[in-house]
Amino acid sequence: MKKIITLLIIIIITYNNLFSQNIEIKGNVSNDNYPISDVLIELKQENKVLKSITNEKGNFKAISIFNDTKPIFFSAFKDGFLKIKDSLIIFSNEINIILNKENITHLQEVVIVGNNKIVEKSNKSIYKINNKDYLKSTKVDMALKTIPNLSVTNQGVIIDNRKRAIIFIDGIEASLEDLNRLDVKEVSKIEVISNPSASYGDELPGGVIKIIKKESKENFYKGEIETYKGVRLNSFGILPSFSYKDKTITFKFFYSYGINNQNNHSELNRKYNNSIYNQITNREVNGWQDYLSNRLKINLSQKSNIVLSGNYFRYSFDGNTKGNINENNIYNNYESTDTENLKKITVNSVYNYIINDNNSLFIKFKYFNFYNKNTAIYLSNNNKVISTIGEGSAELVYEKTNLKFFKLPVEISTGYKNTFRNFDFETSNFNISQYINSLYFNTDVTLNDKISFFTSFFLDNTNNKNLTSNQNYNNFLPSISVLYKLNTNYNLKFDYSKKTTRPNANYLNPNPIFINPIYTLQGNPNLLPQIKNSYELSLTKKLKNNNSISAKLFDESYKNLITETFTDINNNIVNTYNNIGSANISGINLSFTSKLFKKIDLNMNNGLNYNYYKSNSTQTLVEQNQGFSFNSNLNLYAMIKEKISLNLNFNYNSHNYDLIQTTEFRPLLTFDVETNFFKEKLNVKLSYFDMFSLYDKTKNHTNYSNFNQSIINTNKMTNLNLTLIYSFGKSFSDRFNNQIINNEDIKTK
Repeated sequence: MKKIITLLIIIIITYNNLFSQNIEIKGNVSNDNYPISDVLIELKQENKVLKSITNEKGNFKAISIFNDTKPIFFSAFKDGFLKIKDSLIIFSNEINIILNKENITHLQEVVIVGNNKIVEKSNKSIYKINNKDYLKSTKVDMALKTIPNLSVTNQGVIIDNRKRAIIFIDGIEASLEDLNRLDVKEVSKIEVISNPSASYGDELPGGVIKIIKKESKENFYKGEIETYKGVRLNSFGILPSFSYKDKTITFKFFYSYGINNQNNHSELNRKYNNSIYNQITNREVNGWQDYLSNRLKINLSQKSNIVLSGNYFRYSFDGNTKGNINENNIYNNYESTDTENLKKITVNSVYNYIINDNNSLFIKFKYFNFYNKNTAIYLSNNNKVISTIGEGSAELVYEKTNLKFFKLPVEISTGYKNTFRNFDFETSNFNISQYINSLYFNTDVTLNDKISFFTSFFLDNTNNKNLTSNQNYNNFLPSISVLYKLNTNYNLKFDYSKKTTRPNANYLNPNPIFINPIYTLQGNPNLLPQIKNSYELSLTKKLKNNNSISAKLFDESYKNLITETFTDINNNIVNTYNNIGSANISGINLSFTSKLFKKIDLNMNNGLNYNYYKSNSTQTLVEQNQGFSFNSNLNLYAMIKEKISLNLNFNYNSHNYDLIQTTEFRPLLTFDVETNFFKEKLNVKLSYFDMFSLYDKTKNHTNYSNFNQSIINTNKMTNLNLTLIYSFGKSFSDRFNNQIINNEDIKTK
């Protein structure tokens, strides 16, 4: 009922403002007849203020309920240009602004300290990054740590302490490795989308981070050679990169190679049906991993270009496990060896044709191949699992801006995507093919200077087929975001989305996979897709001195939740995948950003949520689990005389819940110190990961009816790393402008 009331309030507010008198002010900003992007435009009338940012063509537009009988003034700000302050608009359909360059930056009104919100729209927040707030050669991952509601961990970029984000750099999907290669000085702005539209993938679980880079018309070449060495676990890596640009092509190359070793100790205790099990395991893992990325943009004409991109990721790990099992006071020692090899290849091509200033067409193709091989030898038995995923997809997208609907400005995008996948387990003779046809439509509407909303509608048909089964189902997945600006300091926002998760190859494989003597994993070919409905209401207040505070209430409900369960099969405990029924996660997240003592950037996120899981299956040994979880992330960043940067990051997730167990974590504390030598050609960084070994132990426990189990894992990942980066070539800023296909419904190990 509360959700329905919230929707009614938003509809009433929207209706009341729908027919208000709107004034459209649009224009162009240039210098020597060249358009200037990312110029901050402020429109003022008495106590009303409206902001906009110019696009890549130097265009901007704003819709307001300004009184057309009173004067309107505009201001324009851009780093490196003379500012224009409070100039009178002689009202017309369009105004042209000319900015003159300057040698000294005067941008006090919009100085960015890494966390100042420039523009907030219904479906995204846009942040401008001032590279002067960071050490020269600082990478973008450090800047992300200072943005409100964001945290960067070894698991990726997290929004609101709970939503993992997918990263795009100038429209091309990227990884944390790519962020670590990108300098802050090359970035123009960062967009945070906490409720992404269907065009990013119908089952996208979290959010989207879009890094928009500065443009450059000059030719260049540039490269880096990075290497690091840790004092523990034989940690070592080398990472070369190179970029080149001329009038026709832009090329980027990146490669990384690293050694990753681990020592893990675990102890399991289980009570079931009057039987007692105890297992102690010591596991040593030695291995390596590498990553190769190439991107090429070719300008075919002034209106069209093509982008080709590809990456190759692989790793190989050899493990040796020794342990003993106590079953009802009968002891047995065991030893096993195992090898895991993984390869992932992704190739993308995007053709972009600009029809005119307001219309664009994209044609996208993607190929993806995943190969995973696990081999384990236990008691002279060779247990081998080989899984592969092959995928091909094509997408056609049309985008239109500056469309009028009842005199309201509307932006639309629509697309069709066809995807084919083949899941194959070679050693168990299990194969399944998946065919997906998708159609989506997105709209972005500005009612006035107070209300804007974004809607997305996604419809797809999925068919899973093999020799024994044929699944066919449809999904209708809407999402909506509504922004209501209470005044210049307060913003109220409502988000709703419906997402789906299709079962992956491991979930569907019905053949048991032996992990160790008391852990066997088995899939289920009859699984249905999981559905998630999300609601979020947030209130943000801008404080003085570029500070901000926000509170977000959220609720997530799941239908046909896919999760791992305990099942008794012939008096043996087997871990199986099932659609257990329902789950619900509700909570609140508080975010606060500030600059302490005018030197230290503070970014703090704290969240409290309640988790509830309920199984409607009679075959699961654990039918219910629930409890509270506290999440916290604190980041402190400071510079000393623009020569040395210091960063301290604290991350803590008290509990993680699923149906069969509760996982308890310890805090993670990381410290970095960084400086430059030889005119910024050599960067030196010292990192202390998991300070004081606080993070090395986790505990999983299950307490339900006649089934009780606890597992304590100890994995000392604490390490002190020294990193050296040597830069060569001509300083530059390059950018790609196309979006590649993103199929985030693929789940790989």
